[in-house]
Amino acid sequence: MVLKGTFYAVIDGKRVEYPAGSFYDLPAKLPHFSGCNEGEACLLFRYQADHFDLVPMGQKK
Repeated sequence: MVLKGTFYAVIDGKRVEYPAGSFYDLPAKLPHFSGCNEGEACLLFRYQADHFDLVPMGQKK
């Protein structure tokens, strides 16, 4: 959930913005790029029932 600011995710070249109050779901192993809008801090609350794994693109796990 986005608590403050605007979070974004780029998936398959399409950018989707999530303003404060938004929920988002990124499935496991989905290649994406994400962050906060430039010049704007954002605060997120994230819950995962299972472990977190970061696999940089271009590398296989």
